[in-house]
Amino acid sequence: MDIWHVENMHWAKLILWRTDEDTFRVAQDGEYNPLLTNGNYILVNKKYADIFRQLHGQVAVREVKIVDFEFNTQNNDYVELLIANEIDPDSIKVKDSEWAKIWRCEGYVFVTGSLKEALASISNSELHFNLGFSHFCG
Repeated sequence: MDIWHVENMHWAKLILWRTDEDTFRVAQDGEYNPLLTNGNYILVNKKYADIFRQLHGQVAVREVKIVDFEFNTQNNDYVELLIANEIDPDSIKVKDSEWAKIWRCEGYVFVTGSLKEALASISNSELHFNLGFSHFCG
């Protein structure tokens, strides 16, 4: 098995609310990490967007904006990943981990080793990778 959980190297307190299809509002200030996720959305810094755009049929990439009304700013540096494939601790054992593939599990992102290498090559150590569900309890 060559499937990896992708997360930020550093945790941030930033919390976002979706206000419409392509707009998010800052609900709690924090750092803009390269990967912003929760159970309802997966946002990634645009510098990674071209890698994900190559995964036809697996993920749609949508431009989004993040508005912070407290500081009167708008951040256009992120895209939303609409990942079609799901994964869980049971199904990970039978997933094909060849080539570049991506999955989601409740707002978490999982990728194959080849996709991990592509992301790591431009991440400047801002992303961290854990094998399978090894970082999760249970």
